Amino acid sequence: RTLYSFADAGTETFESGVLRQGRPFFWEPEVARPWVVTSGAANTGAFSAATPDLKQDESSSLSATFTQAVAGSFLFAFKVSSELNYDIFRVLIDGVPQFALSGELDWTGIVIPLPAGEHTVTWIYQKDDTGSDGADLVWIDDVFFPESAVFTSIESSSTEGLPGEYS
Repeated sequence: RTLYSFADAGTETFESGVLRQGRPFFWEPEVARPWVVTSGAANTGAFSAATPDLKQDESSSLSATFTQAVAGSFLFAFKVSSELNYDIFRVLIDGVPQFALSGELDWTGIVIPLPAGEHTVTWIYQKDDTGSDGADLVWIDDVFFPESAVFTSIESSSTEGLPGEYS
C-alpha cells in the first residue's frame, strides 16, 4: 500500500462530473452504496455529489481525510430532501457529530472552524425502516477545505509494469 498526498488550497465543486479523480481530494465513498456526482441539483455550476438511491434502513457515507498545518475553516453547501425526523443527514468531523438534519432544506452553507492537525470529514445519510418523503437524497457542493490542507489516502499499489531499478 502506498500513501499519496497533495498540498493545495482545495475547493471541490464536482464540476469534473465524477466523484473520485484521485489527487487532490481522495474521496472515500462507501463501497456498498457510494455517493455519485449528479447534474440533478447544484449549489453552483452544474454538478454536485449526491447520495445514491437508498432502500429502507440503508445508509451511505462519503468522507475525506486531510491534515492541515494551521487552524482554518472548512466550508461546504448541502441540500436535504428527506422524511422529516426519520431519514437523517449527519456530518461528523473526526467521529464527532457536528449536526443532524432531516426534512426539506434548500441549499445551505456551513462553516466549521478546525484546529491544526489531521481531520476526517464524513457525510452520512441514514434512511429509517419505514416511510418515505421528498426525494430521499442529500447533496453536497462547493466544498472548501482549509488553505493549508494536505489530502491523504491509502490505496493499493501495483508494481506490475514498473521498472525494478531507478538510477
